[in-house]
Amino acid sequence: MENVNEFNFNKPKDPDSQNKFNRIFHGVIFGIIGPLIGFWIYYLMQFSHKSPMAYIDMFLSTQEVQAKILSLSIIFNLALFFIFLKIDFRSSALGILYATFAYIPVVLYLKFF
Repeated sequence: MENVNEFNFNKPKDPDSQNKFNRIFHGVIFGIIGPLIGFWIYYLMQFSHKSPMAYIDMFLSTQEVQAKILSLSIIFNLALFFIFLKIDFRSSALGILYATFAYIPVVLYLKFF
């Protein structure tokens, strides 16, 4: 029977083997792009019967509509955040969180002003 102690399951990862995308800057970029992807996913799920230009016109029609759609689009960042945590890209996950917090004043402005 093999000695289980030979396997070091808690061995720290080699820093050079870490992916170059595990940086706060890259997380912020993903966090800014994420709601754009969420915007189009929402279009495909709810308004695919309309043309993309009609969807964009509807989005730009009032601030109330903008706030609602932008809020739903930001939810895509939640998925990105948990994916990056799952693959142990904590710095990128933090960047996604920073980008998400940057969207909050925009949504509040659109909703209340």
